[in-house]
Amino acid sequence: MYRYYWRRLYDSAYKRVQDRHECEEMIQDLFVDLWGRRESLEVTTSAEVYLFTALRYKIYNYIRAQLVRKAHVDHLLRWSPEAGSPVEDQVYYEDLARAVEASVARLPEKYRRVYVLSRQENRTYREIAELLNLPPDTVEKQMSRALQLMRVHLHDYLVSALLVAGSLPLQGTDLQ
Repeated sequence: MYRYYWRRLYDSAYKRVQDRHECEEMIQDLFVDLWGRRESLEVTTSAEVYLFTALRYKIYNYIRAQLVRKAHVDHLLRWSPEAGSPVEDQVYYEDLARAVEASVARLPEKYRRVYVLSRQENRTYREIAELLNLPPDTVEKQMSRALQLMRVHLHDYLVSALLVAGSLPLQGTDLQ
């Protein structure tokens, strides 16, 4: 099967990918996957249709990965010295994450529980209400109050971060 279909699969992949090494890898992966699933695999079409369909999906995944990679490279190349750097952004992000974590720790227990369940565990207000045995509107109000308190807690951090970044004038600052 490998010898019979290899050249046709390679030619088909090469028309789209234009990279000899990548085409060979895709076809090798295709047959390795096929061999690994040989006992549980149920092919309802012809082997040829199955192989070319599987190859098409490998090509889609390759192209998608290339587009993502290109977007990341383009993003990194767009940075100018004035705009900062990805490393600086990472440092600012980590500082902000620590400030948010400290702000969450300062919340009263009932607000902190709701905040953690909503924002860190990605639960809906309805799920939180059931879990905490509260009415959904109470959960919504507690979340709203938690966010208000966090804005107050983070106000000073945001002002200092903007001053350091040079995007906020020293005088006349009012972020409320």
